[in-house]
Amino acid sequence: MADIYKALADRTRRIILDELAERDGQTLFEIGARLASKHQLSSTRQAISQHLGVLEKAGLVRSRREGRYKYHFFNPAPLSEINRRWPRKGPRVKIAFASVYVDDQVKAMDFYTNILGFQEHSNIPIGDDFWMTVVSPDAPDGPQLQLDPAGHAAVTPYRTALADDGIPLAQFAVDDVEAEHRRLTEAGVAFTVPPTDVGEVWMAVLDDTCGNLIQLVSQKQHTDVSPTTATRYGRPQSTPAIRIELTGVFVHDQAEALAFYTDVLGFQKRHDIPLGQDSWLTVVSPDDPDGPELLLEPSHHPAVKPYRDALMAAGIPLAQFAVDDVEAEHQRLTEAGVAFTVPPTDVGEAWIAVFDDTCGNLIQIVSIKP
Repeated sequence: MADIYKALADRTRRIILDELAERDGQTLFEIGARLASKHQLSSTRQAISQHLGVLEKAGLVRSRREGRYKYHFFNPAPLSEINRRWPRKGPRVKIAFASVYVDDQVKAMDFYTNILGFQEHSNIPIGDDFWMTVVSPDAPDGPQLQLDPAGHAAVTPYRTALADDGIPLAQFAVDDVEAEHRRLTEAGVAFTVPPTDVGEVWMAVLDDTCGNLIQLVSQKQHTDVSPTTATRYGRPQSTPAIRIELTGVFVHDQAEALAFYTDVLGFQKRHDIPLGQDSWLTVVSPDDPDGPELLLEPSHHPAVKPYRDALMAAGIPLAQFAVDDVEAEHQRLTEAGVAFTVPPTDVGEAWIAVFDDTCGNLIQIVSIKP
């Protein structure tokens, strides 16, 4: 571990890792430009190269040469040894699930796997329906997308109102929106919004044939020095790489919600970007700060209140998070003043509990039995 500590001891090397964690696959020139423009560090190319050499020796950076260019990638794996030696104590709330309502689960599974490119994860009969989930092919053990039957009476008017206003029900990340738009259009998918430049990202909106509008988003990659984004990141352009990176909950007050979700539940703030009177406000699991984000979304749309009220009245959670130990989290959160509507309950393959998040929602926590 000595090489890791040596690598992390230098401020410039820590900043290089921060920059690669934010945007992976940079050349020496790009790293130098970001150090100068964002951190006012005027290091020479030779000095930056030496720093990268130290980081590579420690295993924290990997590189790949393509023609004249050498790309550098952050590798967090060696840091796990530090976590094993000094394990983190305290709450371990994880964003492990997102969901979309679907009219027909079998049809939805076909579309989300054979067309969008997800992989089937779970397909467990529950009464007349199924616990049916898919995962990204890039993260088979990562967050799951639940294909939830749209049977509740409050769901149809809520989804119809969103679709009528052109509002996506869910959002997924892709490497290249334009390439995915071309691929999916050729597969017969209808787009309501074509690839559109919206500043820091490209986005497009499609109809999933299951009653929802779905947004695709790709972060802009500065690829002026590389042949294609797909080649740069090691994927053939014909291979879909769709990822579950965002889910959300509606909240009455974003400031109050941020306090509850960070100070009480134990999430960490990721983004707080002003958007008019509100903010693009997201939190992440402390165990996975670069992983999926939870959007604390203002509940202004007129369709939201009756939908949430109906779920609350029926005792149905709006969202669910994974924890290591439901009983331990129940005890911790109860001592913090959180009200539970369902205590820790054995439901066969898992333990679950449901609490009121004080922001207008019921939230379910789940721990899967080993």
